[in-house]
Amino acid sequence: KGEADDGAVVVGFEPLTQCVLELRRRFGDIALFFYDAMRTDAVYVVLRPSFFLPTTFRALDASLKIMVPPTMGHNAEAGSKSSKGKGKGGSAFLVPNVVEIAQLMVKTSAGVIDRASVV
Repeated sequence: KGEADDGAVVVGFEPLTQCVLELRRRFGDIALFFYDAMRTDAVYVVLRPSFFLPTTFRALDASLKIMVPPTMGHNAEAGSKSSKGKGKGGSAFLVPNVVEIAQLMVKTSAGVIDRASVV
């Protein structure tokens, strides 16, 4: 007694709205989320442009990003002749891992969103 039926309808429960609120809570610093309450088959995500700017590699900032190693082309040769003597072609940097972010958003939705398309 007092337990809900598995097939019970809960008045006022909107899974898509709750999903978008959770996505905004978790990813709001990197993305904007939009949806149409009348058409509940899609959530639209716009990643913030500042999130795409490469950043210097730091382990603390590596979440949801891919490390790009230093270039070994022309810059490495020029660097070896510089007075600083680094010669390693620069330092590694980070760029967003959009595929991983999309997969994590689908997982965060707890079944409300079944796939992600990156365009």
